[in-house]
Amino acid sequence: MSQGQFRPGEKVLVSGIGGGVATFALQFAVAAGAEVAVTSSSPEKIAKAKELGAVAGFNYREEDWHKKAIEEFGRPNVIIDSAAGKGYSNLISVAAPGGRIVNYGATTGPPESIDMFKVFWNQLKLIGSTMGSPADFRGMLQLVDKHEIRPVDCKLGYPVVISTSRSTHSPKKSPNRKSIMKNRPLGKSGIEASVVAFGAWAIGGWTWGGADEKESIAAIHAFLDAGGNLIDTAPMYGFGVSEEVVGKAIADRRDKVVLASKCSMRWDLSDQQKKRAAKRFSTTKHNVDWDGKPKEESFDVYIYSGKDGIREEVERSLKRMNTDVIDLYQTHWQMDDTPIAERMETLMELKKEGKIRAIGVCNASQDEMNAYRQFGQLDCDQEKYSMLDRDMEKTNLDYCAKEDLAFLAYSPLSQGLLTGKITPERKYDEGDQRNFKPRFEAENVRKVQAMLDPMRPIAEKHDATLAQLTMAWTLAQRGCSHVLCGARTPEQAVDNAKSGSIQLSDAELADITKAVESYDGV
Repeated sequence: MSQGQFRPGEKVLVSGIGGGVATFALQFAVAAGAEVAVTSSSPEKIAKAKELGAVAGFNYREEDWHKKAIEEFGRPNVIIDSAAGKGYSNLISVAAPGGRIVNYGATTGPPESIDMFKVFWNQLKLIGSTMGSPADFRGMLQLVDKHEIRPVDCKLGYPVVISTSRSTHSPKKSPNRKSIMKNRPLGKSGIEASVVAFGAWAIGGWTWGGADEKESIAAIHAFLDAGGNLIDTAPMYGFGVSEEVVGKAIADRRDKVVLASKCSMRWDLSDQQKKRAAKRFSTTKHNVDWDGKPKEESFDVYIYSGKDGIREEVERSLKRMNTDVIDLYQTHWQMDDTPIAERMETLMELKKEGKIRAIGVCNASQDEMNAYRQFGQLDCDQEKYSMLDRDMEKTNLDYCAKEDLAFLAYSPLSQGLLTGKITPERKYDEGDQRNFKPRFEAENVRKVQAMLDPMRPIAEKHDATLAQLTMAWTLAQRGCSHVLCGARTPEQAVDNAKSGSIQLSDAELADITKAVESYDGV
């Protein structure tokens, strides 16, 4: 799965179904949201494969099976094979343009021939796979646990029930429920991005009590494997740390990622640049000076969007993330004295140079967005929006819906409050910003939980968590195209991704909205 790098919704062909590895490959692919076909010489094995989620099966002993497969199933994006041998040429013939053929064995020997013309004209990738990495193994365990995948007796053809001290999986529950992430366009940019984005603020560590780099990289990988592709970061998130971690995580899968970053929040301005900048706050390397009293190690953070500053920042971000292009580049705040004409003209130059692909703003008013649009194409607006922060509904959300801009909601879970997991007794780590916010005081947490209680039956109906339901509701609001949600562990990342496949009925949305409107907290 890691080598094939298939996406939910792609077509996968598993050859020689019936063996243990091929059967697990079928189960894993179905669980991850792929449309799967199989080959076998046994009608019984094909029938069993269909019971496990395959949508089609073909007898590879039939001379023109590959032509039949193209007609009835279509060309697969990924082929998983263990045989090679004389049948390998048919796999090359059936693969979709840009397809990946992954071999974990060659039980019938080397291929008799390889049509290199088909390989290079169709831009095929022929990939070998043996043992995976520790990260691959963790990802497999998460997938198995999430979808309750059970081994299948290859001779008898039915699931083996395994009981452990940790859990008992019921044989009656479907092990391969599909969960396919929806994609939506980033305005008129031509870029399609997963409706759930990986928000990379927390993995920078700053204001979050630190972060573990290996766990953060594993979380990003889990998010991508679960069908997400949009990752949103910024230089300010850990003073470059978040971008560096993102760069390491996507190094071997950059083509699978829609990469978003930002400019204008600066802690390293020259004296000349400070003359046009706006001071935002003081901070240490670990946390904002929430009490307004700078410490000995504190320094100031400014907002600066001058041409020289934007060009400095884009080059540094490209280097940190080890990429040659940023898919979506956004101005982080709009409060300095640099003319919007200067900002947008600089961004349009970077787009023309191929260093960025789309342009966005964050924390902007409608007037400011109109000003940007006088000088070029604006694609996205990113704003704070959640069940607890609804000011955007009559302003920017309506504007983006009318003007065909993407709207990216940040903090849709209100920094964890809307997961339902935060109790009034919750204590936060030293350095965690939530220690300083009234919204996280015990009495307000009780009000949030009272608001969430009527939503629990709806979540249960969808086999979803409250966090997933919250994000699904947010995505259903007029004008809201994407939600940004942070994750510090692979489990959190996978859970977040599932919200991108939940479809709520009109009645459910009305019931949830009624509960939201009952909230009278901070």
